[in-house]
Amino acid sequence: MLTFAIAATAAPPVPVKVGDQPGMDACTSLAVVTSRRPLALRTGPGQRHAKVITLKPGDLVHLCGTSSDAQWSAVVLAQDGILDCRVSSPAPAPGAYEGPCVSGWLPAKWLEPVAG
Repeated sequence: MLTFAIAATAAPPVPVKVGDQPGMDACTSLAVVTSRRPLALRTGPGQRHAKVITLKPGDLVHLCGTSSDAQWSAVVLAQDGILDCRVSSPAPAPGAYEGPCVSGWLPAKWLEPVAG
């Protein structure tokens, strides 16, 4: 008897979009991770998307958008205040975030806005 193992494939990435509001910062708020456990930053809004990195409680992220069901937030990881992520001023044009910081999606329920 033949059996086949089917590998679970991750859902395709969903880019974090910035600059949708002309004249506003590319990402409009700063938030803190409030979960009590490490939280996976994912490539899209949902558990089926691949994990990028793990964030810990207290980490700061720039809020850039939300999923259509408002359950997930598109974020850019605030790099210890050292690296300019280029999201605290207006973007030249709306589009996918291209760095230099790490971006992805987090469950909105574990984020608390602290500025913006």
